[in-house]
Formats: sequence, C-alpha cells, structure tokens
Amino acid sequence: MFQIKANAWREGVLKILQRKLGYRNEFPWNCGYYDGERLWGDCWCMFPKTFVWSVAAGLPVWENYTVGEGRVRQVYGDGIRKSGLPDWTGDNIFWNYCNSVSFGNLVRSTKPALLLIDGVHMGTYIGEYTMDGKTYNAAEFSPNDYIDWTMRSYVDANGGRWNYKGGTLLGYWSRAGYFAMIDYTEEPTPVKPYTIDNLAVHIMRGDFGNGDARVQKLHELGYSDAEIKQAQDIVNQVYARNERDNLTSQIAMKLIAGEGGDGATKRRQWVKEKYGDDTLYDEAQKKINWYLGD
Repeated sequence: MFQIKANAWREGVLKILQRKLGYRNEFPWNCGYYDGERLWGDCWCMFPKTFVWSVAAGLPVWENYTVGEGRVRQVYGDGIRKSGLPDWTGDNIFWNYCNSVSFGNLVRSTKPALLLIDGVHMGTYIGEYTMDGKTYNAAEFSPNDYIDWTMRSYVDANGGRWNYKGGTLLGYWSRAGYFAMIDYTEEPTPVKPYTIDNLAVHIMRGDFGNGDARVQKLHELGYSDAEIKQAQDIVNQVYARNERDNLTSQIAMKLIAGEGGDGATKRRQWVKEKYGDDTLYDEAQKKINWYLGD
C-alpha cells in the first residue's frame, strides 16, 4: 500500500497552510487547483485525497504544480492509479482506511490523523503548531468558519472543534482515525510551538508552572534540556536587567536628594563604596539628566 511518512504528512500540511488558500467544491477547484494566486480545495478532496494523489503522482500540491484543469486531471488520474486511494467520500475513506482513536489519545500525540464530522466535513490532525501568535493542531478546508479561508483549527480531548486554542468553539468532530496511508513507523518530530525567545516570555508569565513541573511540561512540548536552559538564561538576563534598572533608579533619586555629596568624583566614589560598582553611577547620572531635562 502506498504510504506517506508521518513527518512528511505533517510538513506538507504546514506548507499548504502557509499558502494563500481558497475554498470551492466543484472540479477542478476542489482538487488543488492553483490559479497563480490561491491554492483551492474543499474538505473531502484536499485532506486526504488530493494530498495523497499529488504526492503519489510526484507533484505535491503545495509546489504550484496544479495550474490549470489539465494538470489537475493528470494528478487526479495518476494519483488514484499510483496510490490506490479511490475517489470516495470522506466517510468511505474513514471507514475503509482508518483505525479509530479517541480524541483524548489523539491530542496527547503528534501522530497525524484524519478528523470526520459524519457525512459533512473532514480535516486532518497534525499536532500543535503556531501561526500568527495562535496555537492550532489541525487543518481543514471550510467555507463557513474562517476569514479568507484560513484553514487552521484546534481539536481538543473531547473532539471540540475550535478556530484556535482558547478561541471560539465551532462545533464537534464525530471521530478521529489513524490513516492507513500514513507510515507511523517513525514518530513525527514535534514542531515546537514557540521560538526560544517566545518560550522565555511564556516562562516569565508563569504559563508552565515552576521547577520540575515546568521542565516536564516543556519536555512534553519537545524542548530539550539545552533549549530550556537557553530560554531560562534569557529570563535570568531580563530579571537581572530589571533589577539593575531598579537599582540605578534608586541611586539616582538618592543623588538628587544630596546623598553622596557634591561633585562627580565624590559622588562616584560614594556609589562605589556603597554598592561596590562605580559604573552604576554613570547609569544613575543618565537618569538624573533625563529626570531634570538636561
């Protein structure tokens, strides 16, 4: 049986989501038609049919190969023949090619799967990813629920279908299933939800708790100990800068009040003796100049 590696499935979906997309449910638009601006599809045909057919035909849909109806028909025909995946509805594909998995188990894994609303709609789960500052874990082509057909969504452990994590509940998926044409022999490499800089911000906000509990949560998101240390180093630097900034503000106010005496040399010496670092004097003096408008 034709199969796509789990990592390749996830990466291909993410490439599609970076495109300018459109929803149309008539041929050839529904099968990955690219008009020079948008990549078009619909829910049954994009995930999984066109996705599988285009890869099997050697013309992955995210690469702009399917310009014009003739090219779509080539992918359509070659893909069905080479992949063995027929032009069935999403319900038939689910029943004939999927092994059901609970939504609770689904969202604890990064394994790609198909999502189904019986007789109505289909999508694919790929594990958490972030775009435009929001967290998602699924993709789908929907005509109704999105601005400019931005085909990202989030499924929770109860099958809830959200426009993004923490966003608006749009309804519920009926079922989820691991797809026979995805090769699960290699566990997908998690796409980390935050850059190291953004991760540091979330750590400072306390989003992952503290101590060992925080480390465990970050490991579950795919971060290594080295990456966690990088983020923590940034946090420590920010805290250190804040502490120094507060300290120099305090010194500036004391100097304005007359502590340290008169004259730069005397005042610098006073700062050095009291705080052990005469460079604090220069930073405090800059603040004094700003406070006094000099």
